Amino acid sequence: MVYTISLKEQRAQLVVKEMNNTAMIVSGPDKEGWCRVSIELSHDFDALALYHAGMEAQKQFDRDWKAGVAI
Repeated sequence: MVYTISLKEQRAQLVVKEMNNTAMIVSGPDKEGWCRVSIELSHDFDALALYHAGMEAQKQFDRDWKAGVAI
């Protein structure tokens, strides 16, 4: 199944990178910086990969926040 979710642009890019060929950004960021991301989940493993991609994105967000990088 294909799902579409909304994420902030930087987090969307990290999730797409981690998900390899099963995710892609389908709309550019809006005024608030939100992008729509299409994610294909065909197997249980894909859901686990999405979870881990989200965790990696959160870790990057936390590192940027601590470093004072504009998010």
